[in-house]
Parts: sequence; structure tokens; C-alpha cells
Amino acid sequence: MMLGWPSLAYPLLLHESNNPPILINIDDSSLIAGFLMEGNSIGVLFSTSKFLGSKTAVFLCCCLQFIGWFVMFGANDIFGLLISRVSVGFGNGCGTGHLKRYIKETCEPELADKLMHYIPVGINIGIVLIYSVGAFVDFRKMAIFGMMFPMLAMFSFGVIPKRTLTAKRASITKTMFKNAATLELDKIEDELNKSKADEADEHQINVLQCLRDKRSRNGLLLIFLIVFMQQYTGGPANIVYSQIIFKIANNPNAKICSIIYSIFFLIFTIISLKFVRNFPRKANLLIGSGSCVIIIGTLSLYYFLKEYLLRLSHLFAWSPLFIMTLFNAFHTFSMGTVPLYIILEKIPKRSRNVASKFLVIHFSMSAVISTKIFQVLYAYVNMSVAYAFFVCVALVGFFLLLIFMDEYNVEEEKKLSAQKCEETIKIECITRL
Repeated sequence: MMLGWPSLAYPLLLHESNNPPILINIDDSSLIAGFLMEGNSIGVLFSTSKFLGSKTAVFLCCCLQFIGWFVMFGANDIFGLLISRVSVGFGNGCGTGHLKRYIKETCEPELADKLMHYIPVGINIGIVLIYSVGAFVDFRKMAIFGMMFPMLAMFSFGVIPKRTLTAKRASITKTMFKNAATLELDKIEDELNKSKADEADEHQINVLQCLRDKRSRNGLLLIFLIVFMQQYTGGPANIVYSQIIFKIANNPNAKICSIIYSIFFLIFTIISLKFVRNFPRKANLLIGSGSCVIIIGTLSLYYFLKEYLLRLSHLFAWSPLFIMTLFNAFHTFSMGTVPLYIILEKIPKRSRNVASKFLVIHFSMSAVISTKIFQVLYAYVNMSVAYAFFVCVALVGFFLLLIFMDEYNVEEEKKLSAQKCEETIKIECITRL
């Protein structure tokens, strides 16, 4: 929810508001937006620490998010806003990693994979909620609404008992061996192998080792390029400045436009997470980035015509909503979702902790910089130039992907994985028996 908060808060805090609770200027807006992502980047560095149990760590991260919203409620100056956002960002960055660990420890592998796969949907739900409720309440009530969800999470993790998957497996194994006389040997082997596959984590290498490994290094470079395109083609700016974007188009219902945009964003995210795995990665990215060039170019042209050449009908005030929604569809289905699969497909298992942290930090810091560039361009030049910058990034990214990215061969990877799995099972069976 804090990600979508600026879109609602800035019209209340900038000079255009008659009686702002905290007065800020347009240059402060990108700074305030950026502190959430900076907190997120710091938090992710602690997201794999096992100093605390996963349940305790998630509970403490929820406490940090509650504190962040509480500080927001009582803030009287920009420093309160910055502290609030960095606290929520740190709680999110750290807590997401521990939440995944908690899910792995308490759920069967198939269920755990499905739950973790749809964690990004929570971000979109938060944006829809804050856009929908924040549009009709004042600044302080928005903070109270934000406090409700970390409080609910704290209560949930406080009362839900935790029984790890390891404990469940131990119970099953104990029962199995009690009745071993009546079980066939191959069934015992199957249970042992399943237990081993679920609980064994491949040794994770550090950053320097990851950079020395050619496959890991190439995968990280590909992630860098895709996430760069993802963040510098307008995604974060559209969320942070959505109401301002619609108001510049003279749309009288900017709040409603933001809500509609966020709902479509949620729908496209769910659809992409469900179906994007079925499409070739390179073709998906090329079609997505190429389409984004055309769509963002159209939005840039709209603002250019509106600013300099034409007196547009009031009906055209809804054009940015339609164009941005279309952009969101192509952007989410390609650049928005594909990096999650690149980690699984291009990065060796032993390097995935490093790759995941790199993706989140790069994602967060790129969002900070891209929103600042957007703010400077639209505030000191005009909106058409701001979107023209995104067009240039998408165009350059399109050609880089076309030249340097190789297609992921699913069949070959499945054969290699199957061979490795068979070898591991054979070795483990011999060792155990």
C-alpha cells in the first residue's frame, strides 16, 4: 500500500492543496517516493538471515511496517514521511524473504511453490486498496487504514502455531519405520528420497563466487538489462504520479482513473503470473518492449499535441487512461514478469540467493532513479519529454535483447534436470541404505 501512497498523498501535500497537512514541493516528491525503495533495498540484505526463526522474523517485520504507518499518522514534516517510508520499505524487503522461508518450512513443496509464485500479487492488491480508500479519506485517515494490515498480520503470526515440514516428515518417517516390516523396500526408498528432496538446500555461493561463474554472471547481466527496461520505461512513475498524470490531461476524475488503472494492473499481474511461463522468453520480451515503444510514444505524442498544437476535446482527457492501461498489459506480461523466470531458468540453483537479492536491489534503486528523472522532466520541461525518455530506453533495450539474448530451451533443460535428479536419487539411495 505504501507503494501507491504517493499518488494519493501528493495532491494533498503539494502547493495545489488549500490546507496541506505537511507542505512539500515537487522536488521533495521523488525523494519521499525513493525512501520506500531504499528501505526495501537495505531490508532485502537481511532477508535470508537465519538468526531468528522465520515466524519471529516475519512478525518483527510486520511490527516495522506498523511503526512506519504510525509515524506517518503523526508526521508533521518531511522527515517524518521519510522515516515512515524507509521503515515500511525495510519491513517489506526483509519480511518477504522470511515469509518465503516460513512457507517453505510449513507447506508441502508443491503448495509452497504456488504460494510464493503469487506473492507479487499482494503488491497489486495493496495498490488497489490504497487507491480505492485513500481517494475518499484525508491524509491522517489514510495512515490509520495503512496500520490495519500490519496489525492484522502481527495478530495472525502471533496466534498461528507453527509446525515445520521437518517435524511433519519426522513424524511420517517414524510411523513408516514402525511398520517397515509390512512395507515394501521401494516404498521406503521413495519416502526417503521425497524427504531428502524437500529438505535439502543446495549450498549457496557468495557474490564473488557468483561473478566468477560464467552462467551465473551471464544470468545476472540479463536480469540487469530486463529490470533496467522494466523500471525505466514508466512502470514506477505511472504508479507514483498517476493522479498528477491524469490531472495534467485535464481529467476531472483523476482519482477514479487511478483506481481503474490499479485494478487493471492487478488483473494483468494475475494473468501474467499464470500464463507467461507458456511463452518463449525472448519473443515475449521483444513483442512487449516493441509494443511499449509504440504505446509510450503515443502517450508522449498526446501530451505534445495537447501542450503545443491542438485544443483537444474534453473527451480526449480519458486517452491517457486507455493508453496507460494498454501499456500496463504489455509491460506486465513481458518485462514485469519474465525476470522471475529468468532466475529459475538462467541462474544455477546455488546462485539464486544472490540473484534474488540483486534483482530486488536493482529493481528498487532503478525505481528511485527513474521516478526522479520523470519528475524532473515533467516538472521542468513537460510531460511529453518525460515519456519520450521512456521511449528511448525501451527502444535501446529492444535492440540489446534482439542482439544478445538467447532463447531458453525448455526441453534441453528438462533433460539435464532429469539426468541430475536421477543421479542424485541413486547416490542418496545407496548412501541411506
